[in-house]
Amino acid sequence: MRARRHGPGEDEHGGRDCVGAWLREYLPPSAKGLRYKEEDVRGDRFCYFLGVNWAAFVADLQATGGFNPDFGPGSPTASRGQETEMQKRLWESGVKQVYVPEAKVWHYVPQDRCSPRWALGRGFQHGVERGLKGEPQVLDMLGLPKWMVRQWVEKAIEAAKRTVPGGREQRFAAYYELCNYTGFVRGVRRISTGSDGDAV
Repeated sequence: MRARRHGPGEDEHGGRDCVGAWLREYLPPSAKGLRYKEEDVRGDRFCYFLGVNWAAFVADLQATGGFNPDFGPGSPTASRGQETEMQKRLWESGVKQVYVPEAKVWHYVPQDRCSPRWALGRGFQHGVERGLKGEPQVLDMLGLPKWMVRQWVEKAIEAAKRTVPGGREQRFAAYYELCNYTGFVRGVRRISTGSDGDAV
């Protein structure tokens, strides 16, 4: 069984010029651009290709159960990661990756998807994805493990501390970490109980 995945040798996006350098590190590759290194696409190890840059045979997708409805836009979890999760399952089932450097794809990213507000929301979504990919937890305090509540409170306090004295980048970094961890909490709760419960 084989699937052909199309990944560009160079993928440069509209988001590249619309944000400052400090914010770019918080944006996904689809917004800031991506170049694959030769060692990343040798075929003897898993390589993730961006959603607009890969394809697979329908039979292979069906044989591995199709896309997981808990991941991706429109999912009940508000997570991301549907492409990564599907590609990983195809790889683990023995489907061979084929890199096609001539198949270049440009992906338009509107400026509103390169803003601090959007990046915070994306950080939350990636946190949900991380939580969903972890192990179920025994829930107790506020419907969460005690260690998780403690860490969330610590991150919230740190974000509050940086609100006044910190510069823009420091404040954003603290809030990004808090949003990401809040998403992680949501994902852990979902995988542990089957529902989101009340968001922290």
